[in-house]
Amino acid sequence: MSVLIITEDTATKLPQVDKWTTPIRKGQDIEKNIELVQLLKTHNSTIPSDDLKKEKAYKTILKKYIRPAKYMFSAVFSEVRDFSDESAELTRTDLYIISGRYGLINGNDEIIPYSKTVKTSIELAELDRKTDFVKNIQTLLNQYSIIIFLLPSEFIKFFLIVGFFDSIPKKQTVIIVTSTQNNTILGKYPNFITLSRKGLARLGAINREKIIDLIKKKNTS
Repeated sequence: MSVLIITEDTATKLPQVDKWTTPIRKGQDIEKNIELVQLLKTHNSTIPSDDLKKEKAYKTILKKYIRPAKYMFSAVFSEVRDFSDESAELTRTDLYIISGRYGLINGNDEIIPYSKTVKTSIELAELDRKTDFVKNIQTLLNQYSIIIFLLPSEFIKFFLIVGFFDSIPKKQTVIIVTSTQNNTILGKYPNFITLSRKGLARLGAINREKIIDLIKKKNTS
């Protein structure tokens, strides 16, 4: 039994990692990180965005800021990271992130901080054109028995537009935590479970408990 979690990145990055007290603290808007901005200026560079062609140079300049993706993002992302860690204690769990710079990345991939995020279906289509992130997700699907999407409604809308959900085998359990905007359409998939995403939460305590209970049941069946 294995679990795949798909979520998106955040605009706030570089949360403080403190191994002695609270492991992950508050992040920041990197454009307001004076030290980072000044370092880039000394190399005649600006804050990384979706300019992947400059990745090698940026990694050299920003080597002290490189970290695994799951520790790069903060704010509401911490809720997903904690949930992924809890699920990993029960069964194999892999966390993947739709990144405005990289496309699809594994939570363990080492990346640099960047400013680019995507929010609309149009932006997602452009990101997919550049990075093939939809195809990259599709190549992962057969490895997992439970697939969890923790995404806003625009991402779900985009997946519906491109027919992505039709490619998911019906033998797999799909859990989508999002706003109710697309629930009627998602209802046509018999193996889908939709849970409401409320406020700023990507998951919410009640939804987290429901999903963990489901993972436990499937892991023992």
